[in-house]
Amino acid sequence: MPNVLKVFLENGQTKSFKYDGSTTIGDVIESLQQKLSIKCVEHFSLVVEHIKSLRRNKLTLLDPAESIARIAARPGAQHLRCLFRITFVPKDAYDLLRTDPVSFEYLYVQCCNDVVQERFAPELKYDIALRLAALHIQQHALTNNLQGKLSVKSIEREFGVERFVPLSLVETMKRKELRKLLTHFLKLNQNLSAPGQKCLSALQAKLHYLKIVAELPSYGAKCYTTATLRDSTTETIILISPKFGISQISSMRNST
Repeated sequence: MPNVLKVFLENGQTKSFKYDGSTTIGDVIESLQQKLSIKCVEHFSLVVEHIKSLRRNKLTLLDPAESIARIAARPGAQHLRCLFRITFVPKDAYDLLRTDPVSFEYLYVQCCNDVVQERFAPELKYDIALRLAALHIQQHALTNNLQGKLSVKSIEREFGVERFVPLSLVETMKRKELRKLLTHFLKLNQNLSAPGQKCLSALQAKLHYLKIVAELPSYGAKCYTTATLRDSTTETIILISPKFGISQISSMRNST
C-alpha cells in the first residue's frame, strides 16, 4: 500500500499525494501550483501543526528540499496535520491581485480563517475582530447575492455568525450585544465607499479586510521563544516580520 500525504487547503478542500523515499516537499508544492493554477508560488509553503495543540498559531515551516518520508518517520508525526499556506506575504495585496488573482483569493480566505480560528490571538482586539467580521459579512452577502437589506439577523439566519466572528467572542458576548456591534460596523463600512457609490463591492471589502489584517504584528511573521539563564521567570519572544523587522516581546511566564 503506497504512502499518502494529505494536504489541507484554506478553502476546506484536501489534496492527497502518493510519495516514496525520493519525494520532497518541493515536489508537492509544485504539484499544488499546477493543480490550483498559481502563478506566484514563491509566497506559498507547506507547514505542519500539531492537531492536539491548543495554540492555533503554532505552525512549523517545512523545507522544500526535505523528504516527506523523513518527516513522516519522525516521532509523533501521526499527530501532525499538513497545511498549504501563504507564509511569505506580499508587500501589497493589490499588487498580488493584479499579478495573480488566484493567490490573492487564497490569501483572503486564509486571513478570514486565521481571524475566525484565532491564529492572530491575543493581539487581535475585539473591536478590530468585529470590524473585520463586518467586512467579511458584507463581502459574503454580495458574493452570494443575498437579496434585500443587509442585516445581521438575515446573515445569522442564512449562514450563522460563527463563520465570521472568532469563537471566543461568540461564546463570551451576549448575542444581542454582538448583533448591535456588528450592525454598527456594517454601517461604518459605508464610509469606505467611494463618492457616489452606495456600498462597497465584494472586492473592495476584501481589499479593506486585508489592509487591516496587514497591520497586525504577527501578519506574515514568525515568533521564537527564548529564555535567559539568569531569570527563568521571564520569557522573551523574538518576532521576525516583514513589517516590524526583528522585534523583542517580553512577557511573564509561570515558573512552576
